[in-house]
Amino acid sequence: MSSDNEFDKEDIENAIIILYGSLSRLPEASLKLLNNIFDNKDYEKHYLYFKNREQEARKQLKKIEKASLRDMVFTEHDVFIEKLNKLMDEKFKKQDDSIFNDQ
Repeated sequence: MSSDNEFDKEDIENAIIILYGSLSRLPEASLKLLNNIFDNKDYEKHYLYFKNREQEARKQLKKIEKASLRDMVFTEHDVFIEKLNKLMDEKFKKQDDSIFNDQ
């Protein structure tokens, strides 16, 4: 482990291996994001991005719950999640491209 209680890329990779048995068990997009975060070292940018995205997801979820509570009861979970993902993708497409493809 790194000094000052900070995690480095190796610490995270080791934790993934302990939890999942291999880095290859993680989705490619997750590994790409992990590498991007550690390669760019702009941790605050990534933290703020994901914090903002989580807050927006919660707002969108509340809107969907409010607007279509009846639909939720009669809709399969996967269809509901697909709706939420579509809303989030539309809202964050440019930011996602920036975060996931940042060099």
